[in-house]
Amino acid sequence: MDQKQTTFFRELDSTFRTPGWVHLTAGWKEEMEAIPFAAFYNAKSMEELEAARIRYQLLNSLVELPDHHERARLEVEREEDDG
Repeated sequence: MDQKQTTFFRELDSTFRTPGWVHLTAGWKEEMEAIPFAAFYNAKSMEELEAARIRYQLLNSLVELPDHHERARLEVEREEDDG
């Protein structure tokens, strides 16, 4: 990895270990758990259901960001080993 990539991965790793990130993730997970119930009982239109689905997918992407970041880092390392 070049210096720019190393810095990028190190800084994001550091971000994902902060107490703030842990708190944000916990809140996102709670909201994700509530979305299906709230959408089922409160949605008045297909547009509201679609908005709930999009919100759920967005929150899920944020919660999974550390895992995605780790897979990206491993892929860069694997490409270097192969190349």
